[in-house]
Amino acid sequence: MKIRLSSIAEQQLLDGHRFYESQAEGIGDYFLDSLMADIESLHIHAVADHFVDVNKTIAIPKGAEKIIDDLMLTRYACYLIAQNGDSRKPKIAWCPSRKIH
Repeated sequence: MKIRLSSIAEQQLLDGHRFYESQAEGIGDYFLDSLMADIESLHIHAVADHFVDVNKTIAIPKGAEKIIDDLMLTRYACYLIAQNGDSRKPKIAWCPSRKIH
């Protein structure tokens, strides 16, 4: 399975790298290396179980439908996303206080 990042996710990774690199030299690289290691670990050990490919049908104009690719996440996948997310965002900030793991 090849992991694809959306353009938004790529931009957020670059923003995170710049932020951490501005804190101290080398921290931005550590940030990216850590995330990539987590992603690779999930890819090797748990992708099939925790990030399941699904298709959704959505309505489009004139009564037509379109099938789109999507992911279904387990509780553990959500936990990993929350742990690595931007804590300034309300939904991410809410997670640690709820002990979702």
